[in-house]
Amino acid sequence: MPDHTNDKPLDFWAEEIRLFGVAHEGQYVDASLDERRKPSYEPAYVALDYADRMVGDLSLVYTPADAGMPKRFGFVAGLWDGRWRL
Repeated sequence: MPDHTNDKPLDFWAEEIRLFGVAHEGQYVDASLDERRKPSYEPAYVALDYADRMVGDLSLVYTPADAGMPKRFGFVAGLWDGRWRL
């Protein structure tokens, strides 16, 4: 049986939203990671979609125009401690 002692699961909804970022051409989606880690961070272009109201649902609403029509949208898998292996 796998040992999950050191797993770092997501703690709250606000953390999940910080996984998602945008980037301009030539950048990676983690270019804004330092900004997304700040306690005052409030995303302007991505929000949780509560329409289904299902526990564990991670549905998002992404508005490219609010993000300035970036070339890339995606997520990082290691928000706080480097990168996870996927």
